Amino acid sequence: MLATLADDIGRTYDERPIVVVHDDHQEGEVVEILKHGQWRYTRGANEEVMATIRHWSYGVLLLRSSHSRGIDTRF
Repeated sequence: MLATLADDIGRTYDERPIVVVHDDHQEGEVVEILKHGQWRYTRGANEEVMATIRHWSYGVLLLRSSHSRGIDTRF
């Protein structure tokens, strides 16, 4: 599954913002994939993060599955 995630991000990274919803135990592996690909990313759903990503035309937002419901990312 993580290899597929890396392929999908690599294929569409420059085209649009991407939201990755993950379980707590997957976060470290997902971050390593993003660092290895040297892709811009941020984590969380606080107001500062939401304000930052509103200006993105590409990048990856990581959300824990417990925090993802009801979040309005507005890329």
